[in-house]
Amino acid sequence: MLGLLSCLGNALVALLIWKHVELQAHPQKIIMYIAATDACMFCNRFMAKYYCTFRLNVALAWTLNMKLRYATNLAINLAHFYDGMFLMLSINLNLCLCVDLILMLYKPLVSP
Repeated sequence: MLGLLSCLGNALVALLIWKHVELQAHPQKIIMYIAATDACMFCNRFMAKYYCTFRLNVALAWTLNMKLRYATNLAINLAHFYDGMFLMLSINLNLCLCVDLILMLYKPLVSP
């Protein structure tokens, strides 16, 4: 349940920054991207336990013409891949934000 709330909260932050132009000041855009990737990551983690409940493995088996056992493993591996991909993207964006904030401490009035 906390994963779903985290997903909705991050999606709301990203949507608010994206819709309101006055909130799109310099570091806020990076924060919007971080919130969007975190929302995707938490949504993937929340939905991963329901892949077999929603019969995604059966849809993969039927679409890719493979056995159900292999399609189940593929669905689980896809969930792990997307989780790792969004995690690495979030870590890289957080690193960019940290570097940007450190550079702003050295030259606070210079815009990039």
